[in-house]
Amino acid sequence: MPVRKGDRVKVEYRGTFADGTVFESTEDDGEPLEFIVGEGEVIDGFERAVLGMEVGEEREVVLGPLEAYGERDPDLVREIPREGLPPGDVGPGTMYLIESPKGGKMLATVMDVRGDTVVLDLNHPLAGKDLTFVIRVVDVQPVGDGEGPEAGDDR
Repeated sequence: MPVRKGDRVKVEYRGTFADGTVFESTEDDGEPLEFIVGEGEVIDGFERAVLGMEVGEEREVVLGPLEAYGERDPDLVREIPREGLPPGDVGPGTMYLIESPKGGKMLATVMDVRGDTVVLDLNHPLAGKDLTFVIRVVDVQPVGDGEGPEAGDDR
């Protein structure tokens, strides 16, 4: 049965850059990635890639920035006072999980330290990159598959 919007799927995948360097893989975690198709739990292009796939099927897709983490936005590079970051060593490449103005969490990467200020890049680390994914569907729980209480069950 092909994957449809609303299905809970488990997939194994390997994500690489154009040069073949692996940036993420379920082999590293030892567990498949599980998500509900259409809920926005994964990037748009990845979600669209699994639609129509069946258990055991493998597919390779190349996603441009707009299908993945977006283009790099120069407005997301900001200089802030050093005291705005947690205490400790700070240098280029240091990453922080910070609260966004809308209350969510976002990753910030230190680009430069300039005396009492720090230049932060709030773009996702994979923004602006073409990404290749090899995806294999390992399980599909279809919409309305009967999980949960039976109709008429008063529990």
